[in-house]
Amino acid sequence: MTPTNVYYAPFEPIRKPTTELDKNSDEYRQKRDRNNVAVAKSRQKKKEREQAIEARLNELEKENGQLQAKITELNEEISMMKRLMTEIQVRYQS
Repeated sequence: MTPTNVYYAPFEPIRKPTTELDKNSDEYRQKRDRNNVAVAKSRQKKKEREQAIEARLNELEKENGQLQAKITELNEEISMMKRLMTEIQVRYQS
């Protein structure tokens, strides 16, 4: 016989029990100092990533502007060529 209403608890990570440290202890101060260094390093890396993304965004916007200008230039050239072709066809049909 198989049970129909089987409930599985969601996975819960096993955590080390936290120990309260005296805020005046050397161990506490060392942990805080290490954490402060880690936070500063993490924030610096985040700032560098954001700056790299911003630089890439600026490059892409500049390139996009150049490509848009080239599209406009080529569309004008196409229009001019079409007008010339029409003029040539009119001359030879007359």
